[in-house]
Amino acid sequence: MYTFYLAMNKAKWDSLPKDIQKIFTDVSNEYAEKYAETWNQIDIDGIKYSLSIPGNEVFTLSEAEGKRFKDAAQPVISKYVDNMVAKGYKKADVQGWIDYIKSCIEYWRAQEKQKGIKGPFDVNLPQG
Repeated sequence: MYTFYLAMNKAKWDSLPKDIQKIFTDVSNEYAEKYAETWNQIDIDGIKYSLSIPGNEVFTLSEAEGKRFKDAAQPVISKYVDNMVAKGYKKADVQGWIDYIKSCIEYWRAQEKQKGIKGPFDVNLPQG
């Protein structure tokens, strides 16, 4: 599911009785993988649909090209960190958020692979 999250206003969450919070938490935990699989299937269906249209092309990046893109994005991420620090957040906290997102992506990709869940990157596409 990559970096999709279900969120609620913290003040609203805090105002809910503990038994209702537990229901939200239990259902979210139960359906996390189902959400991930559904979003993967939506991505796969979108790719297949796009490829069914004459003239459309979809391709995955090679590892080397993916690294180049990640490296090119780093200045944008660094600027985001700087902007958040300028707003009063601690640099370590902001970097922690980014690291957390990266770890979630790695975790869910590993889960997909381990459980044989087909993800959008598993669609047979030409490398480019």
